[in-house]
Amino acid sequence: MSGDTYRLYAFAKEKGWDYNLAYIPEGFDPGQKEMFDREEMRRLFKLGYDDAVKGYKWHKAPPGLVDEDKKIRYTL
Repeated sequence: MSGDTYRLYAFAKEKGWDYNLAYIPEGFDPGQKEMFDREEMRRLFKLGYDDAVKGYKWHKAPPGLVDEDKKIRYTL
């Protein structure tokens, strides 16, 4: 995960702002055959679209900062 994600999280918390993050789930297995694979891009878009239609539940912290009980583990 990009360090920018963690910096933005820390900035939002410092300002007292809410933080919402969407990312590709760990279980997603990219099957791309070339650098820009249209079919794979469509499959990834459909995954995101289907999540949104179901009422996507935003992640409130970057991966690794939340334990299994959804409690923030670290304060930046």
